[in-house]
Order: sequence, then structure tokens, then C-alpha cells
Amino acid sequence: MFGFKRSFVKIILLLVFAIQFCTFDSVVLWYIFTCSLYVSCVLSILTYDHDYWRLKGIFSPPAWPLVGHIRTVVAFKEQGGMCFKRIYDKHKDKKFIGCHQFFQRTLVVHDPELIKKICVNDFHHFTDRGFFFNEEVDPLAGSVLFLRGNEWKTLRAKISPIFSPNKLRGMFPLIENTAKEFSIRIKELISNNRTKNDRHLDDEDMEKFGKDNGAMVDSEKLVGGYTADAIVPCAFGLKSTVMDNPNDPFAVALQAFYEMSWFNIFEKTMRQFWPAFVLFFRMRIIPKKTHDFFYNIVTSVLRARESGVQEKRGDFIDIMMTLRSDDKNNNSFKSEPENDIEITDMVIAANAFIILLGGFETTSSTLAFLFLELAADQKVQEKMRREVREVMARHDGNMAYEVLQELTYMEMVIQETLRLYPPFPSIQRMCTKDYTIPGTDIIVEKGTIVLFPTLGIQRDEQYFENASGFVPERWADDRPPPPPGVYMPFGDGPRYCIGKRFAMIQMKCCLVKVLQHVRITIHPSI
Repeated sequence: MFGFKRSFVKIILLLVFAIQFCTFDSVVLWYIFTCSLYVSCVLSILTYDHDYWRLKGIFSPPAWPLVGHIRTVVAFKEQGGMCFKRIYDKHKDKKFIGCHQFFQRTLVVHDPELIKKICVNDFHHFTDRGFFFNEEVDPLAGSVLFLRGNEWKTLRAKISPIFSPNKLRGMFPLIENTAKEFSIRIKELISNNRTKNDRHLDDEDMEKFGKDNGAMVDSEKLVGGYTADAIVPCAFGLKSTVMDNPNDPFAVALQAFYEMSWFNIFEKTMRQFWPAFVLFFRMRIIPKKTHDFFYNIVTSVLRARESGVQEKRGDFIDIMMTLRSDDKNNNSFKSEPENDIEITDMVIAANAFIILLGGFETTSSTLAFLFLELAADQKVQEKMRREVREVMARHDGNMAYEVLQELTYMEMVIQETLRLYPPFPSIQRMCTKDYTIPGTDIIVEKGTIVLFPTLGIQRDEQYFENASGFVPERWADDRPPPPPGVYMPFGDGPRYCIGKRFAMIQMKCCLVKVLQHVRITIHPSI
């Protein structure tokens, strides 16, 4: 149904018809009404679907022509998560509201109970993430994150065991070694009295840091290097030096992907909010430079291990090679033939890449926010440091996988950081089968995007006392947990983030190594 009412267009048409015979050949009046007709038709096209939610009996805030409810995102004034948090804060009294992202119908769900049903109980109606790509154009995007339907289900079943506790225990030494290098790197920065990003320090700053035996660092950039260097040996079986060297090949390939060029920003915005546009013009998600680097790296490692030139390390590549062998010889993971996915070199490369990509961005941002909160709250930092030292003492100072399981207060601090700064400020699913909202006669039609404003819900005073404050103690065992569907920084249900455990190990290893030797404070200039 037209947002700019059809009846209005009909009135304009009738007036134009009447003017044609009643204006006595007045060219001025004719052009006035012609322009009016043109404007009304354009507005009708740009708002053609804006009555959709109202006709379904669902409240929908006023929308802008063409862009719908994401004008601030398109204008680069707000990120998507902040945009939907603002909408949530304004309409949190409603269980769900209807929105438009360009021409994409989006049901924004505020009710935690309904969120839980959609993600878990009624997942079979919402099996896809609603992310579109062309596998011919972007073969490296064919990972467990982006695949849909039976392809996703089959690949997920094969890959899930890779992130089991036993497999992660085997990868732990690789992560622990990188965390140790990270700690050494920080101590070098302190002893050398310089910054990680080589920014110039004036004499006053140098004198201050010399007295305190400290150094000013860009925590986000520093932990970004750590997370990349921790993931690369686990995913690719190689050693990277992103932490120390901005020209490291992995750093260069990642930079090409994250480059904030106008084209990249435009492509990512359109893919999120108007997928038909990028599919029609065959736009790539992953730049060719990034694609070629990661595919070539994975194939070279595979060939080296198949020939025995490179030894096996129990990492992701080894596990995928074993799965491929099982598929060929034992059929231990065999599904219906028409639904099975062959584990090709490209499949291995795509999933190794997404492990790096997902862990690099989400873990590094969480650690950066966590360091900021620790710097602002020295009491929390000291409590964490005491716990680390006590647990390490029980293990004779040896860093072991079991140490991470005993760090209960650290777990609370990480949970609180994820609550305030969720790695996914909004989470979406796509309706793959018509769904009737429980307790109503409202049908969510196939193809509709369903969005959960995670950031808004997790900062709502209705669910968390002093919701804007950093209070790790709220996650203590003797405190009641939030209602289901409220706290979901990694998502929920079968499509929750598969790398959650891996990310937690990364963060804990880093914190254990750093807190034993370093005190974190905020620079006076911030």
C-alpha cells in the first residue's frame, strides 16, 4: 500500500484533467499541476510501503522517504546499533514496532520473551541471518556465518566440534603464547617510554611518564594486534606479527577489508539495508586483494601439510583436513546427499577467514572497552589483579587451561563489559517461513527482517539497576540473572556466535598476563 495515499494521487490526476479544460490554455497553471503530479508520484514511489505495518496493526514511527527509519545511519551521523537503541528508548513500552530500512521491512522486537521464542523455540521460522551475497562474486564469504538454509545447517554440524572444550584446550598453548608476547610488548612500551602507534610525546608528557615508569598507548590498536596474532596460529597454523608490524601481510590484508573508503562504506551500507542493489551490481563483500591473500595462504598450508613439509599442530586447518578425510573415507558426517557440503579448499579458506574476521573485530573492541573501564575503576582492577595472583599461586605460577575456569570475578567483569558494549549492538534474523506472533493474529511474512536492539535492551533500567554503570557484581552467583532474551551479546539459539568460547579464552589469557605486571590508568588528556 502506498505511504503517500493513492487517493491523494487520484485527486491530483483529476485536478490536472480539470485544469486541462478550465485554465484557458494557461501554461503556468498547467506546469504547476504537472509538477505537483510529478512530486506526488515520486513521493508515492519512495514511500510506497510505509503503510505496511499500520495496515497490519503494528505501530510504526514516522519514516523518511526512501531511507525509512535509518536516515541518520545513511547520513553517517549514527551507527546502526545506536540508531535502533534510540528508537528502542523512545518506544520501549511497545513489544515490537515496524520499521523500514530503505525498502526492507524490519520488525524490531523489544519484548525479551518474544526474542527468546524467535531465537530458540521457533527458530525453524527464522533460520537465516538475512545477509545476502553472491557466491560466484564472493566465494570467500561462503562461511558458516553467511550461509543459509540447509547449507548452513550441514556446515554448522561439521564445524561446531572445532570449538568444543577439548579442541579449544588443544589450541590454548597457541593463545597463551601470544598473550605472553602481548605482555612483553606492553612492558617494552613502558620501559622504552613510547607509544605503540609512534605518536610524538612532548617534553612534559615524557617527564611525567618517566617518573611513573609508564607509557601512553592506543589500547584499541594494541589489542587489535593481539587478537589477530592470537587467532592466526589457531586458524591458519602460521605466525603473524600484526602487534609489532603494521606491514605484516595479515595486517595489510585486514586493512584492505576494513578500509574506510567511500565505496566500502557505500557497499556495506547498501548490503545491509538494500541487498538487491549490491546483488544486482555484483558488488564484492571481500576486496579481491583480501580474498586472494587468504585463499593463497590456506591452500599453501594445506599443500604443505599434505606433503608432510609442515607438521600438524592441532589447529583449525588440521581439524578441517581431518573432517575432509572423514567425509571421503568414513562418511561419519554424511547428511542427505543433496544437502551435503564438500569441504573444499575454498570452504576451509572461507571459514578460517571468518574465524579471524569475527574474532579480530569483536574481541579487540571488547578488550579495548574493558581496559577503559578498568582504568576508570581502580577498585575493580585491583580486585581482578588479586584474583589472578591468588589463582596463579594455586597453580604454582603456571598458566594452565584450568586457571581460566577459576577466574570467577574476571568472568563477571567480562560479562558486564559485554552488557554495556555488546559486540553486536543489534542482531537480526530473517523470517524464512510465515510466523504468527504468539497471542496475536499478526503474521510475520517470509522475507521480513526481524531485529533485536541488543544495545538498548541491555542498557534498560527495567532489566538492570543502574544500567548505565559498570557493576560487575551484578553477575555474582547470588544475584538473580536477567530474564531470558535480555542478555545476548553473542546472540542466542542455534545461530549464536560459534566462536564465543574461543573469544573468552582470548580475553582471559590477555587479562591474566597483563594484570600481573601492569596497572592501567586513563591519560589526563582523555
